[in-house]
Amino acid sequence: MSRRTPSAGTIFWGITLVAIGGLLLARNLGYPIPIWGALARYWPVLIIAWGSLKLVDYYRTRNDPNRRPVFSGGEVAMLIFVLFAGSAITAAANISPEFGRFFDFSSDFDFWDITGSTYTYTEHHELASSAGATIKIFNLYGSVDVKPSDGNQIALDVEKSVRAATKQDADDRSKDFTFSIKEDAGAYRIASNRDEEVLGRTQIHIGNERQRYKSSLTIRVPKKALLELTNKYGTVTVTGLEGNQSVDNKFGSTSIRDITGAVTVSTGYGSVVLENISSDANVTNGYASTTLRNIGGKVNVENKYGSVDIQDVKRDASIQNRYSVINAQRIGGNLTAQGRNNSVDVDDVSGSVDVDTSYKNLNVRNARGATKLSNRHGGIDFELEQPPRNDIRINAQYSDVTIEMPAGSAFTIDAHTRYGDIDSEFDSMSSNSSGRERSLRGQQGTGGPHITVETQHGNIRIEKRG
Repeated sequence: MSRRTPSAGTIFWGITLVAIGGLLLARNLGYPIPIWGALARYWPVLIIAWGSLKLVDYYRTRNDPNRRPVFSGGEVAMLIFVLFAGSAITAAANISPEFGRFFDFSSDFDFWDITGSTYTYTEHHELASSAGATIKIFNLYGSVDVKPSDGNQIALDVEKSVRAATKQDADDRSKDFTFSIKEDAGAYRIASNRDEEVLGRTQIHIGNERQRYKSSLTIRVPKKALLELTNKYGTVTVTGLEGNQSVDNKFGSTSIRDITGAVTVSTGYGSVVLENISSDANVTNGYASTTLRNIGGKVNVENKYGSVDIQDVKRDASIQNRYSVINAQRIGGNLTAQGRNNSVDVDDVSGSVDVDTSYKNLNVRNARGATKLSNRHGGIDFELEQPPRNDIRINAQYSDVTIEMPAGSAFTIDAHTRYGDIDSEFDSMSSNSSGRERSLRGQQGTGGPHITVETQHGNIRIEKRG
């Protein structure tokens, strides 16, 4: 009885399904893999690879009397399905950016970038305003750069591009796409005529037609102006202002520097950099990094899928982040960090430290206040250059714990592990074991704080420094 040779196409689709399933599982577990954006662009590669394997099948079995047809009925149906599904996803991505956001398409996926030509135009507008005026800025598909002016004047320079089939068509469209500065109930509003109708809406639905028009704004405002800036699909930079500033930017990076006042930033799919902010800084971000330097007030960061790096904060700092690195250095107040599937590195905190994370290492150095650390499936390293002065509580699961302190430290310790070992370089500690349990208790020196360590399936080590 003859046996048919397995089809390379069948093996190909088996491998493809396993790969796609693995990527979707990884994405559900929190890894920021741009599956749908890549699929919208590169799905024809599946057809090319499949066709190549079918050619291999043909030449491999062309002399086999029992060979099967090159394409079975089921494979023809699958081919039609892939063609329609891939074309539908690509077309839908061009119809609406909101659809693209649902599937995580990047902001540069634009149908009009592959058809027609680009024509560039400029505008200039000026309007006198009060020194501490509130200025509302709205823009789509372009960058916004805001700097202080020499006086109480708002100056707007617009560089706009229009995608069209002919120069005449672009000229006509440019006349129907203009910006203005308008006074509105004591505030000032900067927006284009095409975007004014969506101001104030919670959800903005702009079709593919708006993607024909790109607009980059350079704005000079009074130094004490208060900004309420909304932008999408472009970068935002703000420098040198006095007063509280608010920025909502999607699908683009945000950079704010040298602000005398507080700053609030809400963004997604774009990095955030705040430097030299004299008061509080509040950042809500997703899918991109957040970097803060030299913040004079409190810091609050809510982030996911992007690293958080804060340094030189004068007061308290609170961080919530998932699936990426947290780094906090030189915090003048208390530090609270809530993580998930991410490593945390902390150095030099004047106040208390409360950190909870999982699956990656947690490293804390020079925490001078009361400390509470929790980790699961990741090691905990706690180091002090000076003897501890406040209580330390460490809880871990499936994690090793290492504590390093100066030789002259004074403290009371109560450490316990299950399914692990305990080792101490301080001689005054007494260890006990009972079955799977290990414990370490004792007093080192006179007085000092209380150190509590609890772990399961992990080792505990207490080391002397210096």
